[in-house]
Amino acid sequence: MLMDISSEMIHSLLPLFMVGALGASAFTVGLIEGLTESTALIVKVFSGAPSD
Repeated sequence: MLMDISSEMIHSLLPLFMVGALGASAFTVGLIEGLTESTALIVKVFSGAPSD
């Protein structure tokens, strides 16, 4: 996934915000990160052929 520098900065600070401001546990942050990564990988598999 292509991201610009501002998106990269926010993406790296998001777990800190979730734990600090929202009170999420480390498990919840890991679960959300895992779901987003797996969703991105699944979408890549099914969108590759139509994009060609």
